[in-house]
Amino acid sequence: MKKILALILIFATLALPLASCGEEEPPESTFVNDRFIFQLDNYVLKRYDLVSRTVSVACPDPLCEHGEGCIMSKVGTATITDKYVFISRNWRPSISNMGYYVYDIEKNTIELMHETIGSEHMYVAGDYAYFSCREPVYDDTGLLIERVWYMYRYDLKEKKLEKLSAEPVSGIAHAVTFTENEIYWRFHGTGMEYYITDYNFENRREWSHEEYLEYCAALNTVVGYTLKSTYGASPEGAIGSGYRIELIDEAGNKELIAEYSNGLRWDNIENRTGFIYQTGDFIPNKEGVLEFKSGNKLVYISLVDRTKRYEIDLPENAWVKIVGFQGCRHYVGEYTSLEAYVTKYDENGEKYLHNGIFVLNTKTGENFFIWDESKKYNDKWEEI
Repeated sequence: MKKILALILIFATLALPLASCGEEEPPESTFVNDRFIFQLDNYVLKRYDLVSRTVSVACPDPLCEHGEGCIMSKVGTATITDKYVFISRNWRPSISNMGYYVYDIEKNTIELMHETIGSEHMYVAGDYAYFSCREPVYDDTGLLIERVWYMYRYDLKEKKLEKLSAEPVSGIAHAVTFTENEIYWRFHGTGMEYYITDYNFENRREWSHEEYLEYCAALNTVVGYTLKSTYGASPEGAIGSGYRIELIDEAGNKELIAEYSNGLRWDNIENRTGFIYQTGDFIPNKEGVLEFKSGNKLVYISLVDRTKRYEIDLPENAWVKIVGFQGCRHYVGEYTSLEAYVTKYDENGEKYLHNGIFVLNTKTGENFFIWDESKKYNDKWEEI
């Protein structure tokens, strides 16, 4: 990782084309997730390479044309780890190859975990991937009565699927957090249920809604600072648009970070150390009514080292999306990213959009865009 980061910094400084150096492997043959950010683009899983600064469909088949039959298309959810990408493939109308898949980043291979209808997130703990999915229930005549939820676990070492719940669970499973021996669950069905199990989904004990809220609130406290906003910070890492952001230290002293902001995102949801937000203001529209308008500046603040504060001016015709990052983990190593868009014009003067990501090194302040040149979109976000 150190060699790769060193190469990034050297070549960014000298503005020279990327090339292999000494015994360093070429970027194309190194499949480890200390350099890739994955993002869903119109339900196609894209892989952004932070070294070569290119983007491609995260498909291991070199001959695939990445149409509807491509495993990395029609992706409903994606869960990213350092070693694996877990996807659920489920679409309406019915498509082929539905189910849950695991993509090995280092080996550049993909395997089916469970062929079923389902489009829920997977949660990884150790060598296991946990997920819930619905199964059909039929009457004696073969008529479909309902679909009920069950819990599953996939063993990544043994490559074996195991059904964990003999009886249906109460809805969609969310693994809120893991300890050394237990998993804290939230189930969303007709209502909410909270309980704790071991890794085999046994030895169940209760966990209250109030305890869940306390856990979520604690996530907004980092190294002695508590992050608050008018809207309220989310454990997933984003707050709403147009609100003030405050930091409160252990003594209760408040520090105003932004009077108005266009959302906020943690730099690393699993190990949050700082956050990035976009400036904003309320200005009068044509009717004289105050409306929130995003500013053209991004600000990053480290909560571990408060001397690390970066202010980045966005280029003309480019903007970013702070709130609502579309699926996937948006960070890797020292880097965090945001969805990005740029307005361009073709040879006929017609306006179109490119999308991509804005990337920030939270240690050095280095930042850059990676644009996906393979697709163009009109104002209705239709591919052209």
